[in-house]
Amino acid sequence: INTTIAKEIIKIRAEINNDLTAKINSRDANYATEAQNIITMINDAYEKYNEIKQVLETYHNNFNQIVNEFEIIRRTITTLQDEINQRYLIQSMNRRGSDQQ
Repeated sequence: INTTIAKEIIKIRAEINNDLTAKINSRDANYATEAQNIITMINDAYEKYNEIKQVLETYHNNFNQIVNEFEIIRRTITTLQDEINQRYLIQSMNRRGSDQQ
């Protein structure tokens, strides 16, 4: 009787162990799938971040180029204004000189 009971206990124990192992493996597979999905989402987000970063760098470079061009235009206008003022001053002095003669 003891041997029969022991065999039955071993059989029940093996069934429980197999059931638990199957459930654990199933849950592990689900966790692995979820982890893979999360990693994929993170990779996608990182790729989007890199794309956005590249676009922003391009915009930044374009903006700096525009700022530099405006600075060149500003300097040119200042130079032209200075030349106009000098010519006006010279003409005014020439007129005064010819008026005094």
